[in-house]
Amino acid sequence: MIPELKTAINSEFLKLENLIIRNSCEIEQWFRTKWLDQEAPFYASVDLRNSGFKISPVDTNLFPAGFNNLNTQFEPLAIQAATIAIEKICPEASKIIIIPENHSRNIFYFRNLISLIEILKNAGLEVEIGNLDPSFKKTVYEIDDQEISDVLTVNGVRFSFKDGSWGLIRASSNKPSLVIVAESPTSDMRKKKIFGFIDDLLQKTGKIGEYDQKI
Repeated sequence: MIPELKTAINSEFLKLENLIIRNSCEIEQWFRTKWLDQEAPFYASVDLRNSGFKISPVDTNLFPAGFNNLNTQFEPLAIQAATIAIEKICPEASKIIIIPENHSRNIFYFRNLISLIEILKNAGLEVEIGNLDPSFKKTVYEIDDQEISDVLTVNGVRFSFKDGSWGLIRASSNKPSLVIVAESPTSDMRKKKIFGFIDDLLQKTGKIGEYDQKI
């Protein structure tokens, strides 16, 4: 499977893409022989500079932050690569901790983290976000004396509890608005508290106007 780059027909990147596709076997073989002499990093990225008449590698990042920019066609390959790398480095590993930058306020960096977490989870790992700062403490959210047990970030943000209750916030698929859903098999009161928790978070952002979704 070789994903195709979405580029203009007459661009330099199209020429590069065609060159890579035509020589993919030789390229893979070259990397394998080099990795016999020098162990490859767990992950890395290479920046390419397009000057209009040539394309050149600029630098290599040992801690890349662009997983959110991966073409969706690359996701299976990324999951496969992560699985192989983990099996090679630490085959008995079942959990992994990501230590991100603690000074970034870039929303795209956080989207990158979410994408990386999903790749590693789909590779069969339990993933946590950590911090080397001794003053850092894990934030635990409780609603109606129930601790949030799981968070999913596919098509919005959904958090759930061990009793089967859950809350969801996502973008509407047919209008410029947010959709909030709260459900609980335990009680209507718990459902209302979940909705109230989400509502409170949204209001604190100061970026949400009036809306008519209430419980």
